[in-house]
Order: sequence, then structure tokens, then C-alpha cells
Amino acid sequence: MSKFTRFFSAGIALVAFALAAPAAQAQTTDFASVSLASSTSVESSSRSLALPATDEPTQRLSAPPAPEVHAAYYNDAHKDLHQALAWMQETNALHPEYWNVYAEARIRLQLKDYAGAHATAQAAKKLALAASPPNADYVRSSEEVVAQATSKLK
Repeated sequence: MSKFTRFFSAGIALVAFALAAPAAQAQTTDFASVSLASSTSVESSSRSLALPATDEPTQRLSAPPAPEVHAAYYNDAHKDLHQALAWMQETNALHPEYWNVYAEARIRLQLKDYAGAHATAQAAKKLALAASPPNADYVRSSEEVVAQATSKLK
């Protein structure tokens, strides 16, 4: 039984090596290899086409993240809150949504801009109530930010 296990594990290792070797080779060379399979005959041959590697970035297939995504990351990671606030203000100036306005209120609260946090949370609450259907979670969360800002203003 142990002989079978040894041969089986050696076979698995050989297959893993065979699959990983071309990928490792392509990463270490200056050329990317593209395999073109020709199935015109019984013996299918494989040709390699060498493409020079460029320093230019590849073309993006999707749009870059919006400013509110960056702001949410900066807020969650406790990075530059002033930059996060600037991005949220930019987003809310273009298209105010209650979740973004609420995020701006939370950032203002963290920056100890209690008057701004109070006003922004009130606006988020109004937008959450005006949404169809109204979002009770954001209404409650906005009221909590209003209460925190009011307690700090006194």
C-alpha cells in the first residue's frame, strides 16, 4: 500500500510541476508566449508566438471606481479623512443619495465638524425617507448621528 501511495504522490507532483512550469517561465521572461494549436492534421502541432512585453498598462475593461468608493475605503481604513470628505462632497454635489450623504455625515462626525455632521445627517434622513421604499435603517442611523452631533455641540 505504501508503494502505491508513493507512486500516486509522485504522479501528483509531476502533474503539478508540468502545469506550473510554463506559467513560471512566462513570468520570468521578457516575452509572453501564446500557444496556437493547429488541428488541421491528425498530429496537432503547437506553435509559439512571441509578443514583446511593454511597460504600458493594459487597457481596462471596466471603469475606475467612483470617488465614493475611495472615500468609503479611506474612512474604513482610517486614512486621510479630509480627502475622504472631499470625495464625498464631490459625489454628493453630483448625485446625492442617502447612503452617500450619511457616509459624509459620519466622516464629518469623525473630523469633529459637529454642526456639519448634524446638517448632513438631517439631509440623509430626509433622503432616506423620500426613497421608495423608505429605508428605515438609514433613517435610524442618521438619527443616531444627529443625536451624537447634538450632544457634542452642547
